[in-house]
Amino acid sequence: MIRKLEIDNFKTLNHFTMDFSPMTVIVGNNASGKSTILQVLSLLSSCVQQDFGTFFYQRGWNVADLRSKCKGKTEKEMRVALEVQVTVDGRERQLRWEMQLQYVLQKNTLLLVTERVYDLETRQRLLEFTESETQIVDRQGVILSYPQLTVESSVLKVVVNENAINNKFPELEELKRFLMGMRSYELLSPDQMRMSSRGTAKYLSISGKNLPTFLKSLPEEKKEDFLLKLKNLLGDKIEKVSTETRGKPGWVYMMVEEKYEKVKYRVSSGQLSDGLLRLLAIVGISESEQCSLSMLDEIENGINSSYAEALIGIFKDMSESGNQMVLTTHSVVFLDYVEKDGIVFLYRSENDGSTKAMRIFDTPELEEKLAYMYPGEIIYNLGNQELVDLCMRHMG
Repeated sequence: MIRKLEIDNFKTLNHFTMDFSPMTVIVGNNASGKSTILQVLSLLSSCVQQDFGTFFYQRGWNVADLRSKCKGKTEKEMRVALEVQVTVDGRERQLRWEMQLQYVLQKNTLLLVTERVYDLETRQRLLEFTESETQIVDRQGVILSYPQLTVESSVLKVVVNENAINNKFPELEELKRFLMGMRSYELLSPDQMRMSSRGTAKYLSISGKNLPTFLKSLPEEKKEDFLLKLKNLLGDKIEKVSTETRGKPGWVYMMVEEKYEKVKYRVSSGQLSDGLLRLLAIVGISESEQCSLSMLDEIENGINSSYAEALIGIFKDMSESGNQMVLTTHSVVFLDYVEKDGIVFLYRSENDGSTKAMRIFDTPELEEKLAYMYPGEIIYNLGNQELVDLCMRHMG
């Protein structure tokens, strides 16, 4: 589980620190940095599997746009640290993973300058990369050195080979496994989900484009659980969600069957509403293979607030089964069903526009209000500026 993120010089994130819970729900005004948090986590997951340049190309990003433009920022390097709890030999270990990265504008990528992994409790060094040498420590405490590397990804991708795990570096292997198991659904698009798809899929794609294939690939028992959850959300009018393969290329199409007293309707995915498609995707995600962490942006988009309690319940169940959840929302109704310790408020500093994060319900002023008001109700009644003023008073 991710415990803490620290990052400097990435968009509005400068000397930024944020703590995480099993289920973290991020709130704040537009352009406060909510989506940026998900983007950073996606970048960190990606860099143990592929080069930075490939990630930027897939996203259509220009690396020059990632450097902070906040007042006074001229550095060409990004610094990032992640504190992650992993289990090794039945024991929980708290690891800290640090990287210093250089923006390489002409190649539209990042270059690894330094990387370090160590145990927070014992302070044992597990990996250290510099421009001159790479060292990792094996299970017996023996330091293994590698020659000078020019790296456009994490050293975890280069040195710790997931396809040939030999339990020689158990902490590093568990860290890499956790990072590879992170799934982002931040770009879910109803237009993409309406499309047919081909092949098989263990996971829904970041945009949801493979929704028909993903649902078809679910094991039968998970398909039953998927339909049961959907009926609990929408009622028994939803009788079935089916997929069928058509044509020689094997395109998979999705259909939703509705049942009323005297008639049945069969509706193709192309005719479904945006909200229903997002609900199908979210419920499907809850039945996918085990992930270490799942990210969703603006969970309320297109979804009626009457489903808030049931949806938050699904997310809670996922987090309690070992799938850490990081969500963003603008909906105060959804927040009414979230534990206070899981709510993080983002705002922009008046000084230089940098993003700040705070667990606002840790403050005595708001915690005492929880005795007679819901979290979302408190946030709605105070308004953004009063919340910002509260944060500034407590953070100095």
